[in-house]
Amino acid sequence: MHECQQCQRSFQRIASLRQHESSTGHISSGSVPVVVVRNMRPVTKTTTAVEPIMDTSVQYHGIPSSQIKPVFKAACYSRFQEPVAADIIRTTRTTLEPDIVAAILEGALRLLPVDLTPEGQRIRREKEQAKAEHARKAENDFVEHVRRLQPAMLDEAQQKQRILAAKESGSPLKLLATPDILFDEPTEINGAACHWIEYKNMFGFKQNPFVQQKIKQQCRRYASLFGAGIIIYRLGFEVRLLDIEGVRVMRERDVSFWVSQQISLQEVRTL
Repeated sequence: MHECQQCQRSFQRIASLRQHESSTGHISSGSVPVVVVRNMRPVTKTTTAVEPIMDTSVQYHGIPSSQIKPVFKAACYSRFQEPVAADIIRTTRTTLEPDIVAAILEGALRLLPVDLTPEGQRIRREKEQAKAEHARKAENDFVEHVRRLQPAMLDEAQQKQRILAAKESGSPLKLLATPDILFDEPTEINGAACHWIEYKNMFGFKQNPFVQQKIKQQCRRYASLFGAGIIIYRLGFEVRLLDIEGVRVMRERDVSFWVSQQISLQEVRTL
């Protein structure tokens, strides 16, 4: 099950959750597009009901730095006091979504000295394992959602298999990088032609310690090897987050909604 924490609702499919998050019924304090339901002519070839295709009338460009910097500053200031997201929200009176505040706080807590005691190491391992598992599930859900629209795509495991097969045949591939999604041909995703997609289960902000610089290097490498691509942040991102030629930054909610639209259109055309 996939849950919307703001609305306390559960959904069987990730596509249904993303469509709900883009609807007017979703409770959100972030930058959420207004959804317009377009009228559709009734389908006469079948009695199966077809959901209306929805379109977003406001494009997401990211969250202003002026909303992010005070939150990060407060998180850094209080990081030694074991704060939680609610503490930062109360201190700053921010209107950012709690998940985004929690992600910014996580970055600030990364600046704490590493606890090298056996107990500290055990706790850190457990947290890292839980975080990695959650990220893996979110990434897999997104990748499989895109696969429904583009079956010819290669996920990271398939790319590694292709590299291994090439090595075993005596002709190793030169492109050893493996983004989360790779297309052999330029493919349109949410209005942008791309060769690759990288998914990040986080909120993207410029001051994210140790993380954002690595992501920049990763995107530059993918762009130099494969051409134009997209990096997708699950929780959204700060405005003007990256300035890399050929790399677009998008929010998962918007891309998943667009993918769902295209899948619905394909289904309508096959009726």
